[in-house]
Amino acid sequence: MPRFIAYFTDIFGFAHAYQIVVIAVSIVTVLTPIKKDRRSILIALARIAGVFAARVLIEALFFWGADFMPWLGRLCFPTATLFVVILYTVLFCRARLQLRFIEAAILSSALLAVDIYVVQFAFLTDLPMALTQVLKVVFSSINLITASVLVRYKLADFRYISGLYAAFTLINSAVVIVSIYVIELLRMYVFTPVIPETEVLTMTAIFGVAMYVMTIVSYLTMYNLCDKTERAISLRIEKTIIDENAKLLDVVQKNLDDIRQIRHDVKNNYVYLRMMLENGQTDEMNDYLNELCGGGAAVQ
Repeated sequence: MPRFIAYFTDIFGFAHAYQIVVIAVSIVTVLTPIKKDRRSILIALARIAGVFAARVLIEALFFWGADFMPWLGRLCFPTATLFVVILYTVLFCRARLQLRFIEAAILSSALLAVDIYVVQFAFLTDLPMALTQVLKVVFSSINLITASVLVRYKLADFRYISGLYAAFTLINSAVVIVSIYVIELLRMYVFTPVIPETEVLTMTAIFGVAMYVMTIVSYLTMYNLCDKTERAISLRIEKTIIDENAKLLDVVQKNLDDIRQIRHDVKNNYVYLRMMLENGQTDEMNDYLNELCGGGAAVQ
């Protein structure tokens, strides 16, 4: 277990701890939205602490496992992130599972793209250690931007998402994740023997940036399409409601006109009958009442 202990003595410094805290905050805020009441905030803080502890432990185990599986190497860092995202999604995401699954895929690919970029600073031997730690802190903060984007532009309803585009976005995230592993394996077994390490690190860093941008752009595009679909459906519903209200108003107006006409007829008949009664025209009044009653006998 010396390598397991070496993780805490050699790797787990302030910059690395900050990187994991940012990842934990991103996972909790994106996958389980936090309400503004005290209880929700305390639960979120407890979950962040749990994710942080799980991430550290899993990463330490993967770091130790690199003794037996050399391919883990630098991949122990992004692999731990991926493992924690999957574990958190399975344990805590129940409502709107389809949306949470899409967000987990996007978040995983974005976090891994940043991870593979930030990890490179640990291998830049020509930079002072203090500077590499500062760079790790600065670029780890990109994950906060990722979380802010995913929280601000939240997918509203899975029904509004095109199945084809959802599949494309998920495939894109899968390609990003798989590519990170492929690139790292190529670096270990193909590039490093023939290409200087500095050039390989530069290529990997550029790849990480490209993958991150592609992930965020694909998500925002899907959100934009989802938002337009939702607005179009809302407008159609509002138009239907307005049309139905207009029809109802027409019916009400017609009924009011009919009531006014009946009132007018009743008033005229009353005036006419009263006039005949005052003139003593009882026979004429009786005949008129018979006519109004459809031929029935008038009340004597």
